[in-house]
Amino acid sequence: MATPTSPSSAPAALPASEESTFHPSLGQPGCEVIYHPSPLLKPSEEDENEEDTTFTVSIPPASLPHIFAHRQWRAGMILADLLISPTSSGLIEGKVVLELGCGTALPALVAARAGAAFVLATDYDEEQVVRVLRQNVGRALREDPDLEGRVKGAGYTWGRDPDDIFDLLPTPPSRSGGGKFDTISLSLTLSKTREARVVVVAGLHTGRERIGDFKRSSPTAIPKKSPQTNGCPPSSNSSSPPIPPTPLPHLQRYTPEAPV
Repeated sequence: MATPTSPSSAPAALPASEESTFHPSLGQPGCEVIYHPSPLLKPSEEDENEEDTTFTVSIPPASLPHIFAHRQWRAGMILADLLISPTSSGLIEGKVVLELGCGTALPALVAARAGAAFVLATDYDEEQVVRVLRQNVGRALREDPDLEGRVKGAGYTWGRDPDDIFDLLPTPPSRSGGGKFDTISLSLTLSKTREARVVVVAGLHTGRERIGDFKRSSPTAIPKKSPQTNGCPPSSNSSSPPIPPTPLPHLQRYTPEAPV
């Protein structure tokens, strides 16, 4: 759950009547959103007794509206809910996490708080987008000093040389040669163990065809699961087959061993 706030220097938050209806995103450019974790599975009695944790993130301005960074997307909130669920600890605990297209960096911040060894949050390398991203990381570090050195924010535009991103990642163990990565292919640096997971969350705001294109481009890597459509009609584009609706994530049972 997220609550939009309205700093004096930012646009007003959405009216309660609008927030009460389902929308794939919430908040407005320049606003702050307070996220209250809602684990997808019921926590244990011990977890329920823990102090309630909230995350405050700022939404970037609409300097580049076509990249849709100027909203807090519910897909990011659902991913954050998943990462903070009790049964998800094995997914990220002690792992190095790279978030691409992070927006407000909410999932990245939740991953760091949930026990990831290191988290790098990246989004489109545009001045104002990166400025807000780093502000959100800085706020998280002030609220929880234990995160110092474990979470960073950086700008990265997909398709460009990723050497600068590699420089921000932890140095590989000495047994693997140490130093910088010697390849610019990001796919070759991903872990190939059975425990490794790639989490993909996608909305429909850029069209159903984009999701289909992405799945077809990686047929061996992307699970054969369809996104939640919330009753949206099938695409009329004959080149992309209709994607049937599936239950919302909070209605599915999740275990760390299952593909994400």
